Amino acid sequence: MKKLLLLFTFLSLTSGIFAQVSKTINVETAGTLSPSLTSNELATITNLTITGTIDARDFKTMRDNMPLLAVLDLSGVTIVAYNGTLGTSNYQPDYPANTIPENAFLNKTWQGKISLTSIVFPVSLTAIGDYSFYSCSGLTSLVIPSSVTSIGYSAFYSCSGLTTVTIPSSVTSIGEDAFRDCSGLITVTIPSSVTSVANYAFYGCSGLITVDSNNPNYSSLDGVLYDKSQTLLIHCPTSKIESFIIPSSVTSIGNAAFNNCRELTTVTIPSSVISIEESAFINCDGLTSIITSRITPINLSVSYGVFDSFKTTCTLYVPLGSKSAYQVADQWKDFANIVEKDLTGIDPIISDQKLNIYPNPTTGKVKLVFDQIPQGGETLTVNDFTGKTILTQSIQNKEEWIDLKGNSPGVYLIRTNMKDFKVQKIILK
Repeated sequence: MKKLLLLFTFLSLTSGIFAQVSKTINVETAGTLSPSLTSNELATITNLTITGTIDARDFKTMRDNMPLLAVLDLSGVTIVAYNGTLGTSNYQPDYPANTIPENAFLNKTWQGKISLTSIVFPVSLTAIGDYSFYSCSGLTSLVIPSSVTSIGYSAFYSCSGLTTVTIPSSVTSIGEDAFRDCSGLITVTIPSSVTSVANYAFYGCSGLITVDSNNPNYSSLDGVLYDKSQTLLIHCPTSKIESFIIPSSVTSIGNAAFNNCRELTTVTIPSSVISIEESAFINCDGLTSIITSRITPINLSVSYGVFDSFKTTCTLYVPLGSKSAYQVADQWKDFANIVEKDLTGIDPIISDQKLNIYPNPTTGKVKLVFDQIPQGGETLTVNDFTGKTILTQSIQNKEEWIDLKGNSPGVYLIRTNMKDFKVQKIILK
């Protein structure tokens, strides 16, 4: 009987230790949250609702003096400006109004508040400060209010428990590393209002990025983010897939765009890409093949470490006739295996010789000589290797000229509506 009584007492005590303790408090004067609560309340409160006025000093109280704080409701709060040394930041004394302060829940030893699982933001909030929720791995979902215009540097860095984030149409900027290493994030939609997404904002995410179709500055395809100049900025589904074909609309691959995509085995780079920034494929240790359709190698002399450490295990496939150029080009030449390949999959030999093309390869202008005088209504089209039509013209004479100058180097296909005509290739240098 005594043992049962002791067990009951123990269970009662332990359940009390882990029980929810809720508190609603009105803070009339900013900076007075701590003296408004008893030491026992500070130590045991798990669910806190605050109304009234607070500043960075009150966030420091919640961060450092409330170890069990899990659910925080600030919907009825106004955050006022504060200047002084008693706030949350390690470095600066100025804290603007209506902003979650810098380092709000990241302490001086760089430990995030892992007990925090849920937060309701003030309705008057306009900005989420730098490092404010850094490494708060207990957070699972966020609804950012429609008054917020900016999300700061590393604001939600390493919030690995986050699965959903709602970014409102009021947000115009997302800071560097803002959602970096949010490995649990399934999807995130960038609204039409966003004009700036800084480097690594979504690096290390495992989900998909989508962009509102009305956004004039960014777009997405298959979970990949591009800017208005069609630079591939960041690629998040690559931890789930093995092969990725970069769309022919892309002109540049951004800094560290494929960083840490370790399960990726194959990447296809179209001829439209004219620049690759430094460290673009860093830590892509699983890559076994890179396919590029450019006859002239992209200049990588100012882009450090594009292909990192896999050049001895990855095969570089290049267009027919271009191997020698790649063997002397900066960084491309470091691949142990460079293989020429017909990237069109189309036999260029035409048995009936309906068309002769020269010069081929060409730098621009091409002369076409048909074996018979064209009939009325006959036309030709030129497509790039992805199928995009870049030129259409009627065939008037037995000899015709076309000009491909201004297009990216690569393989182009000629088609006509002449009877029994087979596709021919033009190689643009």
